[in-house]
Amino acid sequence: MASMTAATIRTRGARIKATPLAVAIPLASLLVCNMADIVTTRRLLGMGGREMNPVAGWLIANNGLFLAKLLVVLMIGVAAVLSQPKRWVIASMWIAASFYAAIIAFHMIQLGLAP
Repeated sequence: MASMTAATIRTRGARIKATPLAVAIPLASLLVCNMADIVTTRRLLGMGGREMNPVAGWLIANNGLFLAKLLVVLMIGVAAVLSQPKRWVIASMWIAASFYAAIIAFHMIQLGLAP
């Protein structure tokens, strides 16, 4: 298993410290965003909306969306911990969390516009 000690990465003269917290915070953000996506999606579906993602639609129909999202975040977390500490790993998690935050914002706008 990978060591959870801090490692320093040098990129173009800058030093980046890859600590467990540097991985945990974007991972927790990703988990929270995925759970918020489930809640807002269910609310919109309850109001007559429809799922645009066919994979998510199938998972919703078969009651597997929560477990699938949880497993994906778990796999990302394991991969981030086991990988060599690299700047792009942490940045990629922040990008994914930002993508889900944008989806949640879109859902909130839709919920705010609903009658």
